[in-house]
Amino acid sequence: MPDHICTSCGHVDSDSIIEPKPEEKKDKFPRKIIRDNREFDNTYHPGVDNADLVHEVHRVRVSHCKPYPTLSQIETIQGRSNPKLLCHNCGWNTGHELSAGGYTSRLKVAYLRDNSAIWDLGPNGPWMLRDENNNSTDVWKKDYAAQRFIREKKPSIPLVEMHKYGGLNDKFHFTIMSRAKGSTIKAIWDTLTREQMSDVLQDLREHIKQWRQITSPQMQRVDGSELRDAYIGNCTGFGCIKTGHNEEEWLENLTPAMRKSMLWDLWIMNKGWNADQTVLGSWIIEVDEKVAQLKANFPRGGPYVLTHGDLHTENIFISDDNPEKKFKVSAIIDWELAGFFPWWVERFRAELPESAWEILGDDTDFHHPGYSEKKDLKDIWKPVGDVKDKWFEGGNHGWSKHGLHQANRWYRKPFCACKPYAQEYRDSSLGWEQEHMDVFDIDSSDSEDDQKEEDKRFSRRERQFFRWFKEISNHN
Repeated sequence: MPDHICTSCGHVDSDSIIEPKPEEKKDKFPRKIIRDNREFDNTYHPGVDNADLVHEVHRVRVSHCKPYPTLSQIETIQGRSNPKLLCHNCGWNTGHELSAGGYTSRLKVAYLRDNSAIWDLGPNGPWMLRDENNNSTDVWKKDYAAQRFIREKKPSIPLVEMHKYGGLNDKFHFTIMSRAKGSTIKAIWDTLTREQMSDVLQDLREHIKQWRQITSPQMQRVDGSELRDAYIGNCTGFGCIKTGHNEEEWLENLTPAMRKSMLWDLWIMNKGWNADQTVLGSWIIEVDEKVAQLKANFPRGGPYVLTHGDLHTENIFISDDNPEKKFKVSAIIDWELAGFFPWWVERFRAELPESAWEILGDDTDFHHPGYSEKKDLKDIWKPVGDVKDKWFEGGNHGWSKHGLHQANRWYRKPFCACKPYAQEYRDSSLGWEQEHMDVFDIDSSDSEDDQKEEDKRFSRRERQFFRWFKEISNHN
């Protein structure tokens, strides 16, 4: 009986595979073998390791690598005439694998994000391919729109070249984009001299000042649609809470999580499950007053400036491949969170080396006309931080819900019997809306049933609190 059947290709492992007879590699070969022996050249077969190949010259093995198990003649014929899928991502099948001559794909997955990916078009080639969904949940869709906008408004800002393919109603879009020249700041920053660091940062400063000259009378994306919060209400990393068009609307959307945070503190410290309605009502009044004070202290005022929203050392490429032979910014990537925010968001959100801010400094043109880093950032750091902290305590991923909160999961059959890695699909990657919810039905994810307490997402006291919080939120 066979040991098992490969679930991908259907081949059995012990009955149909012919084990080769033991063969020792010869130390001496006939003249024609020595004459015609060549090393494998992987120039056109990127990723193929010569050490893994069994090498024969005139049907005589010359490599140290011993022969692998082979298929029977019948299975070889069947594999070619009735191909079976080997890779569900690229479509590679047994017919392809058994084809004479050998083909190696020059397209390789370089980066994954949910149900989208970036492919290398050739090893370190000048172009890459972005394969993405065309729906409202795809963040890369916003990246293309933002870069197109900036390219039109400020063509001097270094961006990668992009060519997008796909219609408005197509389910998928494909974007050919140039590979960013040079290296990320993170990759080589510690190898630069102080002078080279200064060259990079002065150049970066000029580019930031350029895009910050673009303003809007209201908070919005570059296409006029509603922003996702890149700084405070951002539990997913890709913008979560909607901001509305000004600080008042933004704060209103942040309020449920702030209330939840402070009410939970009172609930758990004072055994809210035993409290009467009078006590519970007093907590609501107390918390609402504190939230109102947090909102009153929050900085306000436009115009709102174009903000990258995710400026860090892996999103900035630098190179000295220029006429001056100085390190300069060669590309700024990942604009999916970009939009018109209050002037201070870029400074608070950016993650640059501390030495960067010594050079970028407190130039008023860099931040916003009429503002300076030394005075105004110091004044608003605490009120913004207070709102951010309280929102996170009540709105973070563990205390909120997104869509169905991945209630549904599907698993493919294992990739192959000898490599039993199984793909998992989640409802969050099917194009379904994943709206952030601070008020939700606890029973939809953690009901009172026979499930063990330690297996539940929330504890018993937390579930009691969430039900009460939903009740009072619906009454407001």
